Amino acid sequence: MPQYTDLNIWKARLSPAKQLPTVFYAMLPLLASQLMQRLYYIFINRYIVHLGHEALLINSIQYTLITFGQFAGMATAISSLIFWKRNEYNDKQKTIFFIHLILPAIIVGIILLLVYPWLNRVLAFYQILPAYRQVALAYLRIGLLIVYIQTLYGGLSGMLIATNQTPKNMLLAVILLVGSISTGMLALFVNSHFPFLIIDSVRSPLMLFAYSNTILLLVVSLLAALFVYLKATGRGKVNLVEIGKIWSNETGVALIRSVSPIIYAFQLNMVNSVQSTLAVYQLALHVSYLLCLPLLITTQLALNDAAEAFSKKAGTSHKLWLQTLIYLGLIPSTILLFIAACFSSQLIQLVYNFQVSSNLIILLVLFFLACLIGQYGNALAVPIRAMKKNSIIVRNFFLAELLVNVGGTQILIELHQATPFKVGVVILLFTSTYFLSNLFALRKLTARTSL
Repeated sequence: MPQYTDLNIWKARLSPAKQLPTVFYAMLPLLASQLMQRLYYIFINRYIVHLGHEALLINSIQYTLITFGQFAGMATAISSLIFWKRNEYNDKQKTIFFIHLILPAIIVGIILLLVYPWLNRVLAFYQILPAYRQVALAYLRIGLLIVYIQTLYGGLSGMLIATNQTPKNMLLAVILLVGSISTGMLALFVNSHFPFLIIDSVRSPLMLFAYSNTILLLVVSLLAALFVYLKATGRGKVNLVEIGKIWSNETGVALIRSVSPIIYAFQLNMVNSVQSTLAVYQLALHVSYLLCLPLLITTQLALNDAAEAFSKKAGTSHKLWLQTLIYLGLIPSTILLFIAACFSSQLIQLVYNFQVSSNLIILLVLFFLACLIGQYGNALAVPIRAMKKNSIIVRNFFLAELLVNVGGTQILIELHQATPFKVGVVILLFTSTYFLSNLFALRKLTARTSL
C-alpha cells in the first residue's frame, strides 16, 4: 500500500508544479469573491463606527452571533467538498446537495430557537445603556435570522466551488459588497442631511443595516442554490451514516468555534482597558479574515482535490493539491499576517479610521502572531480531513479553543490578571496548541500507515 500519509512530504522542498500558474488563475475569481465577502462586514463596521461607541458595541455583539452562521456554513462547505468528487459518490451530487442543505437548516434552526429567549440577558451582561436596549434587542433578533441564512449560504458557497462555479460565487459576493456599501452610504447620508426623516440617529441606521443584510443574504442564497442544483449531476443512494458523521464532526468544530467566541466575548468585556477590548478584538478579527484569505481559499480547493486523491489511494503522491496549499495559500498568508503583527495599530487605523488605545496595541500584535501560527494548524488539517478523520480535528479544536483559550482567559479573570498582554499570550498558546496537536495527529496517522 502506498504511504500516502507520509509526513515527510510536508518537509521536502517542493518545486512548484507546472500546473500551479493555471491553479492560481483559476482561484482568482474565488479570491475575489471571498475578499468581497470579508469586505462586506468590514464596510459595515466602518460605517457603524460613525454612529458611536454604543452602536459599535451592539454590532460587535450581533457579529459574535453571526460567526456561528459563518462557521456552521463553513462546516457544511467542508463536508460537501469531502464527498463531492469521491469515487464512491460519482453521479450522486444532487443527493449530496439536498443532504447538505436540509441538515444545517434543521439543526441550526433548532439551536437558534433555543438562543432566542436569552437575548435580553446577553444585552444585560454587556450593560447596554437603557436608551439603546430596545434597538439592540431588535438588532439581535434580526441577527438570528441573518445567522440562519448565513449558514445556508456558507454551505452553498462551498458547493459552488465543488461544481467549478467560482465566477458565479464572485458575482454573488459583488452583490453583497455593493449592497453593503450602498446601504452604508445611504444611512450616513440621510443621517447627516435629512435628520427629520429618521426616528433616532442610531436606531434608524442600525435597523437599515439589519434589514438590508437580511434581504441581500436571502437573495444570494437563493441564487446560489439554483446555480448548484442546475450543475449537480445525478441522484442515488448514499451512505447517510458516513455523511452524517463527517458533517456532525465538522459542525462540532463550528459549534466550538462559534460558542467559544460568545463566551470569549463575555470574558473580553471584563478585561481592563481604556477602550472596549471586545470592539477592538472584533475589528482585528475582521482584518485577520482578509489576511488569511489565501489559505482559506486554497484549503477549500486543496481539500476537494485531496479528498479525491485519497479516495483513489493517491494521497500525497498527487502533489498538486499540496503545492497549491503551500505556495498559493500558506506562504502568502504567513507574509501578510507577519506584516500585520508589525504594523497592527496602523492597519486598524487605515482600515477603519479608528485609533486604538496604546494599552491594546500589544494585544493586536500577539493576536496577529497567533493567527499566523494557527494557519499552520489549519493547513495540517487538510490531509486529516481528506482521510475522513474529522473527529481528530474536533478533539484538537476542543482542547485548544475551550480548554486553553477560554479556560486560560477565565483563570486570568479569576486572578484579576486579565490585562491585554496576558490575554494576548493566552491566544498565542491557543493557536500553538492547535498547530502542535494537528502535527502530532498527522504523525500518528503516518506511523499507522507505515506499519
